[in-house]
Amino acid sequence: MGKDTYTLSVGVAGTGSVSGNNTGAKQRALTEANQYCAKLGKQLLVNNISLNSTLAGSTSDLIFRCLNENDPEFSAKPVYKKEPDVVIESR
Repeated sequence: MGKDTYTLSVGVAGTGSVSGNNTGAKQRALTEANQYCAKLGKQLLVNNISLNSTLAGSTSDLIFRCLNENDPEFSAKPVYKKEPDVVIESR
């Protein structure tokens, strides 16, 4: 996606309910991203993560960066914000 920035989507088979446990997809995405960064000799920094559940299963979409441990951006406190479901434009 850009310098040291990656995206990953992970799906997990359904739980039989829309409000089912989607932590499996989230945990799997975080684990895979962490392993990828470790292979590069870097540390994982999550930029954004979204979770979606349906009867068919759950998905987790992750945007992350792989940074050196001494990178100033890695040591800064991350600020996470949910992307809006609706955007209203005034023209």
